[in-house]
Amino acid sequence: REMAVEYGRSGIRANSLCPGPIETPLLAELMSDPQRRARRLVHIPMGRLGQASELAKAALFLASDDSSFMTGAALVVDGGGIAG
Repeated sequence: REMAVEYGRSGIRANSLCPGPIETPLLAELMSDPQRRARRLVHIPMGRLGQASELAKAALFLASDDSSFMTGAALVVDGGGIAG
């Protein structure tokens, strides 16, 4: 947020992307046990892991003109984990 204040008038936007658990080979290995997976997913209101493409789309949004009036924001992409 400090960077957003410092550089905003120069047309520089500073936002952050806050991902939840994303399905990757490493996480798939860690969650290969069904009981462990169930214990983790119970904390994600959407009931699933995120996909890398979903995170990429959020990053693309932040990099695009569609977010031209956003700065100092934290975009949470976590399937509702923080809300839950």
